[in-house]
Amino acid sequence: MRSVPAQRLDARRGARAVHDDPALPEIEVWARRYDTLRDDTDRLVRSVRRRSGSIVRQFDRIVGVLTGLGYLTAGDDPRPTADGMLLAALYAETDLVLAEAVRRGVLDDLEPADLAAVASAFVYETRLKEPPPLRFPTAATRAAVADVVALWQDVVAREEAATLPPTRAPDPGFADVVWRWASGADLAVALGATEMTAGDFVRNTKQVADVLRQLRGALAGTAVGDTAATAARALVRGVVAYTGV
Repeated sequence: MRSVPAQRLDARRGARAVHDDPALPEIEVWARRYDTLRDDTDRLVRSVRRRSGSIVRQFDRIVGVLTGLGYLTAGDDPRPTADGMLLAALYAETDLVLAEAVRRGVLDDLEPADLAAVASAFVYETRLKEPPPLRFPTAATRAAVADVVALWQDVVAREEAATLPPTRAPDPGFADVVWRWASGADLAVALGATEMTAGDFVRNTKQVADVLRQLRGALAGTAVGDTAATAARALVRGVVAYTGV
């Protein structure tokens, strides 16, 4: 084994060898690239750590909201409750408000066409900058949508208190059209005086049928589940059934 003085001598010789190396400019270029890459890597690691912490905090806030509403059990190891399993079976953008509507009985005792009209508020979003005044086909539809809006306000209040992005508002702008279609009207009558294209009508109707099928599956064997199944079948006919839009 070489002595410490000998090792130091080798190090000095190595330094002089690099200094005299004709490839020194290229070595310096690669050294700078290494330093730059190391700095970039350090910045990336710090950024990932910050984002990971943000995701964890947001997840904890979501758990807090769901626990407060009774969809998860309290404690260090939250588990879905029976209502939580209902929520897990729904995957609309406004699924939490929809689950609340089911749990609070808002959808009970609605006729199939009325249920289709109310369900449309959970998935429809108008594309018009100035949508026409809302029209509700029946008093039952109007009352149910009013209840849905109240539930949405409560959910948003909880989300905002937890500094979470708020759930978008229910939009019943398609309720009148889809109610007429679910009641058996042809396309021209269903659309009425609206400016909606046939393609948009088909797309929106299929979205409503999809959320009704979610309700059918989540509430199988119940009156609301049976009504949802009937309403979905009433929607998927004619141009809706025969187009891939």
